[in-house]
Amino acid sequence: MRMLATLTALAIGAAAAPAAAVLVYDTPVTTPGNQAYTSTVALNFTVTAPVTFNVLGVFDAGADGITGPVNVVVYDSNGTAVSPLVSFAGFANSAGTAYATQRVGDFTLAAGDYQIAAWGFSDSDNNYNSFGAPSLVGFNSFGGSLVATSVAYSTGAPGSFATIIEAPDTRYGAGTLGFVPEPATWAMLVIGFGMVGATMRRRTVVAA
Repeated sequence: MRMLATLTALAIGAAAAPAAAVLVYDTPVTTPGNQAYTSTVALNFTVTAPVTFNVLGVFDAGADGITGPVNVVVYDSNGTAVSPLVSFAGFANSAGTAYATQRVGDFTLAAGDYQIAAWGFSDSDNNYNSFGAPSLVGFNSFGGSLVATSVAYSTGAPGSFATIIEAPDTRYGAGTLGFVPEPATWAMLVIGFGMVGATMRRRTVVAA
C-alpha cells in the first residue's frame, strides 16, 4: 500500500508538471545561426509507421526568442499542409533550447513522405546551415518510425513547397516537430503500474 501511495503521489505530480517535448530534429543550444534565408528551408523525412505529434518549432539562434514572423508547417509529398501552420512572432523561448516550440492540436502522420518546412528567417532570426560540414542537427527516429531522407529549399515565395534537394539529410536547423505526452496520460500509466505492483504483492502474500 505504501508503494501504491507513493506512485499515486508521483502520478499527481506528473499531472501537475509540464512535460518536455521530445523533438524529431534537435540541435545543441550553443549552435550558432549563420544564414538569413527568407524563403522555405525544409527537412524531408519518411514515416514508416503512423506517429502522432502535438508540437511544432523553429530554430532559435542564441535561444533568445524569435523576432519573427518565422513560420513552420508539415507538408506531405504533394506540398499539401498536413499540420497546423504556426507563426512565431515576438516569441520568447522559455524552454531555453535551440528551438522555440509551440503546442498544437494532435496531428497524425500516416506512412509516407513529408517535409517540415520553415520560412521567414532573417538577420534577426538566422537559421542554421552546415554548408556541407558535419551537421550539428540530431534526428530522433521515434523508435524507427521515422527516417531522415534529405534537406531542401525553395527559391519561390516564402512558404512554398521546397523542391531543390540537398544533402546531408540533417543539414539545416530550420523547423522541427515533436510530441509532449499529456500529463493525464502519464498519471494513468503510473497509477496503472502501481495497481499491477500491488496486485502482484497480494498474490505473493497469499501464495506464501
